[in-house]
Amino acid sequence: MNILYIAGETVPGNDGGAVHVREVATNLAKLGCQVTVLCNLGPGQARDEMLDGVRVLRARMSLGGKTFPLLGLWRALGLITQPFDVVMERYVTFGGAGMVFSALNDVPLALEVNSPHVEELIWRLRIGSRAARAFLRGWVWLMFQRARLVLSPLESIVPASGASKVRLVSWGADVEKFRPDLRDAERCRQLGSRYGLEGKIVVLFTGTFRAWHGVLRLPSIIERVAAQQPDVMFLLVGKGECLDEVKRTVAERGLEDRVVFTGEQAHDEIPFFVAASDIGIAPYDLDAYWPLKEFGFFWSPLKIFEFMAGGLPVVTVDVPPLNQVVADGLRGRVAPPGNDQAMAEAIVGLVRDGSRRTDMGAQARAHVASHYSWAGHASVLMGYLADVVA
Repeated sequence: MNILYIAGETVPGNDGGAVHVREVATNLAKLGCQVTVLCNLGPGQARDEMLDGVRVLRARMSLGGKTFPLLGLWRALGLITQPFDVVMERYVTFGGAGMVFSALNDVPLALEVNSPHVEELIWRLRIGSRAARAFLRGWVWLMFQRARLVLSPLESIVPASGASKVRLVSWGADVEKFRPDLRDAERCRQLGSRYGLEGKIVVLFTGTFRAWHGVLRLPSIIERVAAQQPDVMFLLVGKGECLDEVKRTVAERGLEDRVVFTGEQAHDEIPFFVAASDIGIAPYDLDAYWPLKEFGFFWSPLKIFEFMAGGLPVVTVDVPPLNQVVADGLRGRVAPPGNDQAMAEAIVGLVRDGSRRTDMGAQARAHVASHYSWAGHASVLMGYLADVVA
């Protein structure tokens, strides 16, 4: 199967979207598909290269610091004579290059839906104009009308025009890259020495420092754990708009000796940070982002899948589907959203019971390997794509 995959992400990259695109494309290629990814051109990147068996074409899709994948249409049109069987596009409001290519080349369009993007956009930008809202929703309507297949983890985030075409899928982790046995790797030992983790129980957070990730709750959680457990170190990996505030609050509460801020790390390094840790934490704050409360938790919990693949028990919030993935008491613990005390108690309980921590980590690894691997996702996806190509 010859697939054109259009996305506004910069690939390779360290954010969840970039990791998603690379993993999906790479695993489809491993199944024998010919995959061409058309994505954003980042600083210093080539416009055309082979990456892990995938042809990656790049075009500038950003303007004024914002991403507009439709700007890649000119590059897509240059591929119009190539014999693609299907075009797959990551849905965003200012996308549509895949829709146009599909119509002009008469090939099926599959939309990959990760969020209710147009509704998010209207909410974030406070777009009050009826005409503007109608225009944006109308453009999105055209995309879903053209699509033969809609891939999404939640039906609630798909506009009505695409509801009948939905096939539910799960995202995942690379279970070959994230492995418990990396704990014995020299790179893992180097991280322990560099960040002073030896002899500590390490609680890991990775991701973007944005409010909805729950990062503003971290100082409160850390303070409560530190009051009970002197042997715990919090390893916080990533960057983002809330990082300075988190650092400031940590300092104000006198917790600097209990926290390591590493800054952004290359995604290829994250498996070693996971292996150097004992517990993963994902304290999402749905109150900080209205669409999550309105449509359900639709973001891919990439960090949770990767923690579990690396053999870590996870502490997260008690909302679906996170509570189903973690299964309280089986593969980690869940706490009521916004309840810092309950989350701290869950962490302390795991810190104090090494045997239970190890057992939960093993259960977590096995569950992700069997239900949430990128290889498994690609296999399911290939079946759905084959149905629309036939």
